[in-house]
Amino acid sequence: MSNPKVIIHLEGGLVQWVYSDTPMDVLIMDSDTDGADPDEIIKYHDMDGDEGEAVFHYDIPNANPKETKWVKSVMAEVDKAKEDTNE
Repeated sequence: MSNPKVIIHLEGGLVQWVYSDTPMDVLIMDSDTDGADPDEIIKYHDMDGDEGEAVFHYDIPNANPKETKWVKSVMAEVDKAKEDTNE
């Protein structure tokens, strides 16, 4: 069984879309809280136990057949391009 394939599409430094070849829940964490509505800011604890603040957004990729095929195709193209540059 292979790992799920996920593409996170950024534009202008912001996550615009999340694509996946399998259904999954994705939690996007934005630590840049400047200008965020105070009601959107959530306190959390990082892996060291330190408290932080961030804005969190859920994204649930569709993982429909067309999206699944496209994600696998892009991953294959990127893998091939990386192989070609390492030769």
